[in-house]
Amino acid sequence: MLPYSHVVPINSVNNGSLHSPGLLADAFSEFISASSQLEASYRDLQKEVAHLGFELAERNAALTRSLAENDRIRVALQQIIDSMPCGVLVLDSGETVVTINPEGRRLLEVGKAQIDSLQDLSALSKVDFASLVSGSGNNVDNEVCIASSAGKRWIAIGNRKLSCTSIP
Repeated sequence: MLPYSHVVPINSVNNGSLHSPGLLADAFSEFISASSQLEASYRDLQKEVAHLGFELAERNAALTRSLAENDRIRVALQQIIDSMPCGVLVLDSGETVVTINPEGRRLLEVGKAQIDSLQDLSALSKVDFASLVSGSGNNVDNEVCIASSAGKRWIAIGNRKLSCTSIP
């Protein structure tokens, strides 16, 4: 236990090492002011987060509606392509088969076989589609003879390269 001689009262000044009650009150006042500013900033931040959360929810709802509409349009377009009386084959820029409609499958006699590329299609139909598509211009028409069990058939092939433009 320390002797009482080392205990200094709060309101006494000891060689300037302890703060006066006025300085302590000023420091406490500054602390209260700073904490009030922090509380106000925190409230503002909470309001901004709530506003941004609301905005995000609105945009997510709009995106969900847009995706649903895109799906409906995609299904409608696929139904149109599938019901066309002519064969339709759609390739992407890497010559991967995106779609082939039922009439195209019938004309090329490929049935329900999995067709992922031009090479797959060429192997199944015995038509060299790669040579018909590669290096051709934007609009090329060809005729090919397909030998089938029913005899020889001539098929006209129209090759159209489409470009997609972005909508602002």
